[in-house]
Amino acid sequence: MKKSTYLLSTILLLTFTAHLTAQENNDQLWYCWEETVKLEMIDQYRALSKELLELCKSENFPFPIYTWQASPFTYELWSPIESLADIKKIGEEWDKILVKLGADKQAAFNETKIHHREFTCTIKNDLQYTPANPDFGRNEFEYCLWIELFLKPGKQKEFEKAVKEFNKERAEKDYGSYVFYATGGFGYERPCYIVMISDKNEESFLKSQKKINEVMSDEIEAYMKKIYPLMRKPMINHDWYLLMDLSYTNTDN
Repeated sequence: MKKSTYLLSTILLLTFTAHLTAQENNDQLWYCWEETVKLEMIDQYRALSKELLELCKSENFPFPIYTWQASPFTYELWSPIESLADIKKIGEEWDKILVKLGADKQAAFNETKIHHREFTCTIKNDLQYTPANPDFGRNEFEYCLWIELFLKPGKQKEFEKAVKEFNKERAEKDYGSYVFYATGGFGYERPCYIVMISDKNEESFLKSQKKINEVMSDEIEAYMKKIYPLMRKPMINHDWYLLMDLSYTNTDN
């Protein structure tokens, strides 16, 4: 992918809200363009990102953009796509936005960043946990604990069986948070599963997890004993924050 082509091209998620609801019987593929930004140029990066998103609105950019902050200096831009062929379409449409931005501002935007990476993942609808009595609305969450699990080859079915059993136990305890599962595509060491435990904000998440750890300690311990032997290296956790001021949906117009 050309660096200038997909700067802000697309991002992920928990607006998989709308997309998961609309595609109940089909797993949803997502594409991510990750940007790591220079500390001293965060403000310039955010200002130019907002300008690009305004151009997306005025030019009717056809792909949603959901921006998540994965670390203080890393921004992940995700979009739902129908197939890998859509990545090329995103690039073609983004080139049109860049022309509108102008060469000088393109250069200034590129100067704010250290490097880029690309990813895809597929949300697995049969693995997601949807609470019967949620603690918050499905369109309210702006925080997510993102967990990457790196499995040994051939252990995917065992992992998915353990998740489904654990989801039944979550339902019995009336666990109130949404939990999404995805398989990592290109850009990830595979096989890789991604767990996304969502909540309204980080404070709400910590309260929810404290409660569930108290009422499900035995079930959690049993679940971890099942999945630990399936992993080839330690899991990676990080906090994920949805930045709606740096996001765009093509229904905004």
